This record gives sequence, structure tokens and C-alpha cells, in this order.
Amino acid sequence: LRTASGRTNHAIPVCGALQLPEVELPVPPYTLGAWLGDGSSRNGQITSADSAICSRIEADGYKVRHYDWCDIAHNVLGLKTQLRVAGVLENKHIPACYFRASAGQRLELLQGLMDTDGYAAVDGGAEFDNAREELADGVLALALSLGIKATKLEGRAKLNGRDCGPKWRVRFTTGLPVFALPRKADRIKTSLRRVSRFRYI
Repeated sequence: LRTASGRTNHAIPVCGALQLPEVELPVPPYTLGAWLGDGSSRNGQITSADSAICSRIEADGYKVRHYDWCDIAHNVLGLKTQLRVAGVLENKHIPACYFRASAGQRLELLQGLMDTDGYAAVDGGAEFDNAREELADGVLALALSLGIKATKLEGRAKLNGRDCGPKWRVRFTTGLPVFALPRKADRIKTSLRRVSRFRYI
């Protein structure tokens, strides 16, 4: 399976996005993703310094209340009830029905997650970091279902040099608009290296 120099000699193309019909979901995909990334697990509050995220949530039909006592705390009215129906209150994860939604709905969910807990590297790569392995596994499955070659790595979460336990990072490079925030989306490259388009054996 390798050349004389040791390089891999066989590869298959990365599969395309899973194509499924649009479905009715308990919470609009982008809003759920943003809440999973930066929301309070007990209610419909979201912590964010990006007004564009609140505007995108409002585009999903919500009214967002901004608090005078804190510039980054916001309450999404009516969201808590929907989160309870979805079964994610105090149990952050991606419900199974979202993995079988349309490609557009799955991309919106990934955008919400990446706008809040994602990182856009200068080289065009993207990363999602989280201390919940179940949520990282969900992001990995979501990316794979969209035809993205992604990997998951385990590391240690640290705060001011103190070890706070394990964390998981999902990394990938894609030309898809996995960010809705302009300052992050601008770093995504439309042309990909060959290795991003193949799985090597």
C-alpha cells in the first residue's frame, strides 16, 4: 500500500454530502447550534459578544432580549420551551433528527456551532473545541455527513496554566461556508489541497 519511499499509494475520494429532504425540527438549526456552543444549559440564554449572532437568531423568528447589566448576555424568548421539547435542556447534544435533516439544515446547524465554539485559522482550516465529548462527536458526524474530511483529537483543557480536564477538537478544511460570521467566513478558502479531497489507505 506504499511506494518505495514510504508514501501512501492508494486513495479513495471523500464522499459527498448525504442528500435528504428537509424536515420539521423542534428548534431552527442555526439557533440550536449557537445555543449548544454558547448557551446556558438550563435556559434559553446565550452568551456572545457578536451582535451578528443575535441578528441571525432573530432571523429564525425569535425576539432576543439584551440585558443592561451585561453586554454579552442575551435571552432568546421562547427558546427554553423548544429546547425542552428537543430534549437538550441540561443535556447538551445534537438530537438524532438533525443528523437526518437536509444538507442545508445540517449546514445551518454546523454554522451555529462554529460561529460560537469554532475557530477559523489563518491558513483556511477550521476547528471546533469542546469539553463535552458527545458534542464533539456530534460535530464530527455532522461534518462527515456534509462530505467534509474531518478528524477528532483529544487534548487537555487549561485555564491560567491549571489543568481543567480533557477536551476534544474536531479539525477540518473545507470550501463549504461552515461559518456565518463574516470575520470567520472570510478565512475559508474555496480551493482545497488534494489531500483534503481523498482518504488515503
